[in-house]
Order: sequence, then C-alpha cells, then structure tokens
Amino acid sequence: VNAEFYQALKNQFPALTKSEVELCGYLRVGLSNKDIAALKNIAPASVKMSKNRLRKKLGLDAEGDLYGFMQRL
Repeated sequence: VNAEFYQALKNQFPALTKSEVELCGYLRVGLSNKDIAALKNIAPASVKMSKNRLRKKLGLDAEGDLYGFMQRL
C-alpha cells in the first residue's frame, strides 16, 4: 500500500498485531474476504472473524465500515 498509511496506523493504534496491520493493508486496497482468504491461505470465515476483532480494536461498532475507515487514514 504505502509507508505513510502504515505509519499513521501504527501511530493511532500501536496495539495492532502484525497480521492485523496486514489485514488493514488488504482492506485499504479493497480486497474482499474471499481474496484476502486466498492470499493468506485461510477460510473466508476466518477473515470475517478477524475483521470483527479488528473493528473492536479500532473502536468501531459492529456495523462500522472498515473499508471507508482505512481510506480515511
């Protein structure tokens, strides 16, 4: 994606793990659950659970738009 995005993400949310930061990068470029699952070699349901955990860490509600949130960072 780009270094500025990752730097801003780490500054605002220093508690994110490496895999959560990676997931944020995938969301920023607009990949679907199925695409992310293929890249990480996991099930699409696992991506959905990871996104839900990420929403909680970022302080978004269950209906929060992760794609839009990543674009605004």
